[in-house]
Amino acid sequence: MQKQYRHSIVAACAAIVALALPASAAAVPTITTVAPASVVAGAKATVTGTVTPAGAADQVRLEQNLDGAWVQAGAVATTTAAGAWSVAFAPSRSGAIRAVQLTGDLTTSAEATVAVQPRVMSAKLAAGRVYPFLGTRATWKVAPAAAYPNGTKVRIAMSLGGKAAGTVTARIANGVVSAKLPSNGVGRFRARLDLPQVPNYAATSNAQVTFVVAGQRVASGSSSTWVRSLRAGLVFRGFHVPGGSRFDSRYGDSVIAFHKAYGRARTTSFEASDWKILTQKRIAPRDPSKALHIEIDKSRQILMLFKGGKAIKIVHVSTGSTGNTPVGRHKIQWKGNWVPSLYGSLLWKSMAFRGAFAIHGYPSVPTQAASHGCVRVPMWIAGALYAASPVGTPVIVYAGPGSNPTSIGRGSAKADKPELTGIDASVYASEA
Repeated sequence: MQKQYRHSIVAACAAIVALALPASAAAVPTITTVAPASVVAGAKATVTGTVTPAGAADQVRLEQNLDGAWVQAGAVATTTAAGAWSVAFAPSRSGAIRAVQLTGDLTTSAEATVAVQPRVMSAKLAAGRVYPFLGTRATWKVAPAAAYPNGTKVRIAMSLGGKAAGTVTARIANGVVSAKLPSNGVGRFRARLDLPQVPNYAATSNAQVTFVVAGQRVASGSSSTWVRSLRAGLVFRGFHVPGGSRFDSRYGDSVIAFHKAYGRARTTSFEASDWKILTQKRIAPRDPSKALHIEIDKSRQILMLFKGGKAIKIVHVSTGSTGNTPVGRHKIQWKGNWVPSLYGSLLWKSMAFRGAFAIHGYPSVPTQAASHGCVRVPMWIAGALYAASPVGTPVIVYAGPGSNPTSIGRGSAKADKPELTGIDASVYASEA
């Protein structure tokens, strides 16, 4: 009994002493840094902080708010003697974070934030050589795929030789962007993927692919791919070309028209140096009217059909050998499939524009002026030109292109801004 009494006295004294001592302050965690503040998806961010008052071996849990619920992020940290702690974790998306002091009263820190940027895991070009004007395909793989639902529209900014050259649109499917990119010309092309900012993710840096397109000589015997490349380039600039992928005399006529238009040697072979001109120089009309009209340049010996201010058919012709093809403003007065000439021959797809002067198909179309005064057009072209030029179409005949020696009609002698439209815009967009 006496022993039990002594123990009661000791316990009572201890309780009195405990009541007399001040209560210890609750330990409070603080987030000091989040580095980096914006992390690429899949990479780690390191969060550091302190606990006050300092104490070694305290436990701190980092949490991130995901859809309204606080979820542990990374491993539980243990403080140093100075109260410092550190947690590294790979956030799946942007959001608020906080630190929770596990040793003691479960106090929490003020909230901080971590930002997550989507990551372009790969950006690559389809294998193989890129041909002028035939385009190529590029793909970008984006993570996390969940950040961009299927069908999300993205923009791809194109440049050629360091100059902005328009945009292509595409849509994301299963975290992959696949787009047909134009290669309208030769030079260094760059395609930059611009991802839109989406909820729960920060703005991202852009990923790009670069490719160089070079040209080569195209003539009789060239591969079908190079002939298709040339055909696409000539159509892009408005020259009339035949179908098919074999270089024949008709393609030679189209190349002659190109060489005439740009003041080059009037040959049927498309030279490697011609690609740069095709890339940089458009054909501008002398007459600014947007209405359908024909222009005939006697000095260059070419005929140009314009619509909406844009060349839609440029062909090589031969006008009067004596210079008698009348200069001035005329119009197509009447048309006939086979029309007898004053010299006993029949003229194919004839379109009279002033008296007996007409535009018509003819078996022989030299590179220089050689007719009696009419405008000769190669036979294989005459039908298409005839169909595209109704009675009443204005016909403007002039002796030369004017002050600009490097393009037709008006415009600057400087290279035009790169263009990414001209053949069929839908070919270059993966967007439906």
